[in-house]
Amino acid sequence: MLKHYFVTALRNFWRFRVTTTVNVVGLALGLVCFIATYVVLDGLLKSDTHYAKSARIYAMTQEIWTTTSERMVPAFPQVAPPTAKYLKTDFPSLEAVARAFSMGALAAASDDRKLNVFVAAVDPAFLRIFDMPFVGGDSSAALVAPHSVVLTQSAARRLFGTASAVGRHVILQNRVEATVTGVLGPLSEPSHMGDTERAALRFDALIPMDLVPSIQTKSVLAFPTDPESEIWGNDSFFTYVLLPADGSVTGQQFLRGLETFGARHVPKEQLYSVFGAVPISHVALSTLQALFGGGSVSITTGVFLLDALILAIACLNYANLAVAIATTRAKEIGMRKVLGASRLHLIGQHVMEAGLLGLAALLVVIIGVALSIAPLNHSLGIHLTAWSFANPTLWLLVVLLLASVCIIGGAFPAIVLSRVRPVQALRAGSIRAGPRFVPTLLVGIQFAAASFLLVVALLMVNQNQVLQRTGSTDGRDPVVVITNDTGQLRVDFDTLRTELLSDPSIKSVSATVRAPWESGGWHFMLRRNDAVTASPITTIIDQVSYDFFPTFDIKLLAGRTFDREHGDDYNIATLYGPAPKAPHVILDRSLARQLGWTNPNDAVGKIIYDWAPPSTSSHAHALQVIGVVENGYPRLIGPNTDSNLYLLSANDARVPAIRVARNDIKNALAHIEAVWERLAPKAPLGRQFTDELFGQAYETFARVSNVLAGLACFAFVIALMGLFGMAMHVTSRRRREIGIRKTLGASASRVVFMLLRDFARPVVWANIIAWPLAFLAVRVYLNLFVERAPLSAWPFVVSLVVTVLIAWLSVGGQALRAAAVKPGQVLHLE
Repeated sequence: MLKHYFVTALRNFWRFRVTTTVNVVGLALGLVCFIATYVVLDGLLKSDTHYAKSARIYAMTQEIWTTTSERMVPAFPQVAPPTAKYLKTDFPSLEAVARAFSMGALAAASDDRKLNVFVAAVDPAFLRIFDMPFVGGDSSAALVAPHSVVLTQSAARRLFGTASAVGRHVILQNRVEATVTGVLGPLSEPSHMGDTERAALRFDALIPMDLVPSIQTKSVLAFPTDPESEIWGNDSFFTYVLLPADGSVTGQQFLRGLETFGARHVPKEQLYSVFGAVPISHVALSTLQALFGGGSVSITTGVFLLDALILAIACLNYANLAVAIATTRAKEIGMRKVLGASRLHLIGQHVMEAGLLGLAALLVVIIGVALSIAPLNHSLGIHLTAWSFANPTLWLLVVLLLASVCIIGGAFPAIVLSRVRPVQALRAGSIRAGPRFVPTLLVGIQFAAASFLLVVALLMVNQNQVLQRTGSTDGRDPVVVITNDTGQLRVDFDTLRTELLSDPSIKSVSATVRAPWESGGWHFMLRRNDAVTASPITTIIDQVSYDFFPTFDIKLLAGRTFDREHGDDYNIATLYGPAPKAPHVILDRSLARQLGWTNPNDAVGKIIYDWAPPSTSSHAHALQVIGVVENGYPRLIGPNTDSNLYLLSANDARVPAIRVARNDIKNALAHIEAVWERLAPKAPLGRQFTDELFGQAYETFARVSNVLAGLACFAFVIALMGLFGMAMHVTSRRRREIGIRKTLGASASRVVFMLLRDFARPVVWANIIAWPLAFLAVRVYLNLFVERAPLSAWPFVVSLVVTVLIAWLSVGGQALRAAAVKPGQVLHLE
């Protein structure tokens, strides 16, 4: 009997080879998508779990709110510097608390070599919390001495060659000597820290926090990287806690204790902060979540929802095709019953076929997973291998899901059709497996999901194109950024500027506090008047040097830019203390509009005020607007604001930006290198074009766009398969109706038009249902960026046109075949 079932199944597969292949491949595609997503997110959630104490390590998070109902900065896993001090007093039973923050690329020199290395400053307890892979030196004492440094093995080789680095001396930033007290081997991945470009805490060298004041100059030390700062809005320090090994403080108890931490320690005159903590395994995910706005739906939940949507489409597609194939086989079932087949025999036959289809789908899934490894690694910048997918629990889930879908999809129509009397089954078009609306509903759901993903993908691609145009310097003189901090290297900026401008290939020179295209910035609260009850407006304050706007090609709309004749230069501390006059500031177009000036000229000369919580007695600080410029500060994400306030702070702007002649770039670069070599001979020049900096900042969003585009492609391919199944089902069921219509005079063209119209109807309704959801999703995404694409109607129209056209193309062949039916072929049994 089993052999008979098997042989019959193979014959039926060959008979319906096209739809059988579509069925298997469609279900397999959905499962491949599910498996790939599971493995990628599982790897993300296992970040840093290789550390021996990882189960007890938590990283602090901080949200900054303007009020208790309006969040300004989402919960990044970085907090203000005083957090660690108060954690030790509030939770004395914690085994260890340690801070770490990235100081960026600093100049490091040995006796005969020099290079830029990424440096992170850490508290000594950092090495008690994390068991770093030391290959040289004593981990327990490596960062106890103030003038000590721990190098990665790669940095040690670049500085000292093959010689042992421990005990050797390194000159940091051209003036601070440190002794190498340890060397680290490669850090295990995945991790949120290390020497890779993707690391949130990137370092080639670790130094003790006590060494920071020797490297940072006083003006920069005031903000934002002073380890002793009491400014709670400076959320730039990773702060790790190690829970006690005896379990006296659990993770849940620690989180509950943090609920009132901000209220206890953050002064009322500073912005409201909410503190929390995440397990060390969630730091990488938490960083990504905050980067995308820190919404109420987590990254993992959102991706899994999309993934579940794809898998649901695949399962619905399978069910739809199973119904279509079973309905087409109604005559066969009737004939078998006439020849004596029992109901159990018929069900057994279909279950056997379903099982074989499941095995075939599993084989296709395995092949698909193997083929997906290279594209995933390329598009996401990860390092998956075949062993990454060797998860028994995952594959057990896949097998159970396959078995459930295949058996239910095969048994349901068999059970329904096995009840049909033979005389009914032998009449073409007289029976159906289930309610008539079910296939249409299934395809409608599939195309609603596909339309949602297509609209979102189109709008994200449009936003990415806006970003690329913003970051491109095509047709303009490029800007070179010197990533070295001139203040720390004691390179006089005015001297550097004068020498650079001595060559005609250099068009202009300026400087900023932060390198262009870095996300975030110093959020600043403003109001139009000094009334305590005035609603605050969130912006980002940018400290710049002279000639910033011509250097970055930002157009002046009204008033004037900063100059030396008007005494515009102010240290940032002026905003927090008595000043002889209101600091001069420049607004961009967006901020001027937010403050109520649609005409830029109306803002010039006006006084605006910073904002303090109404519950405090702090007085407002006046600021005088001297000019308005076009939007265009080189930044991708605010977050939560798309406007900028410019303050001239030449003493603090230490990141030089140089506009060079596009027709003489080679000579300009040579001149920059020669000037730098004269002014800082022991510090290697770090330089990048703004295009390169933009590419690094844009990479994450490009990857997200690629992922969504891939999901949309999956959804469309599977939805088309479902529509093909619907076409087969409907045309088979309506052959008798078509024969009658043609007998009554209907032409073939009218029949084709009728079928295409009926096939398009669920697709149109699917689009209409999906549009509001897509609109809300994209609006959240666009609000992340400073430069935003317009939220126009064209992606929705394109989605409708594309899905309807694809629907017509996919069912056109079936419609033409149905329209060509001769009435006598389907009505001879009447």
